[in-house]
Amino acid sequence: MLEALYLMGYPDEAMARIKDRYAPMVNDPDHSTLWEFFAGPEQDAAGTFNHAWTGGPLTMMSRYAAGIQQVKPGFAEFAVRPQLGSMKSIAAKVNSANGKIDVDIDAKDANVYKLDVTAPAGTVAQVHLPTVVLEDVKESGAPLTESSPGVLGVTVDDAAGETVVRVKRASTRSSWQRHRQMSPCRRSDRSAPARASRAASRSRTPASRRSTRSPRTSRFRGSRVR
Repeated sequence: MLEALYLMGYPDEAMARIKDRYAPMVNDPDHSTLWEFFAGPEQDAAGTFNHAWTGGPLTMMSRYAAGIQQVKPGFAEFAVRPQLGSMKSIAAKVNSANGKIDVDIDAKDANVYKLDVTAPAGTVAQVHLPTVVLEDVKESGAPLTESSPGVLGVTVDDAAGETVVRVKRASTRSSWQRHRQMSPCRRSDRSAPARASRAASRSRTPASRRSTRSPRTSRFRGSRVR
């Protein structure tokens, strides 16, 4: 149910269900673990108060709320496609075969959207930014262009209301900033048919560009002023 809600673009409904179903477990003063059944102390005697599969919401929040999704085996390429809904911040880490992936999102300021991504050396990140105006985005204080170092491709998806930057970079930090006022694009406002139209998106740069810098852990920082 939770994954279906995220896939359909209903992050607030998914989070409301998580709180409704799992709050009694998290707030239980007598147990520090998650229960096998939702009935709690009244559950069948065969149930336990320490059950691994009840940790499913943690996977859903990492994969969809924070948006860390595997694209190629071992996270050699991964996407960051956050679905915050009405949440104002989230932070998540994934330990992959290539190293730790760290995502930190701050949307507490209504006018600024900040996204930090730390990626293992040699991996490719698909960073999804909630804007369709590429010219308004700044990277490390400079305008993001099709020739920015390490950028393998940029796709603007008008239907989904986002820009996807495919990056492989050795620099330790980059920043994305958006300086024009705009109506905010939220993933929860998008319909499934709109997301399905990504195949018609226009590609702004070839996917063959490569960074020539020596490999090490990369960190990308992004912010958009809306």
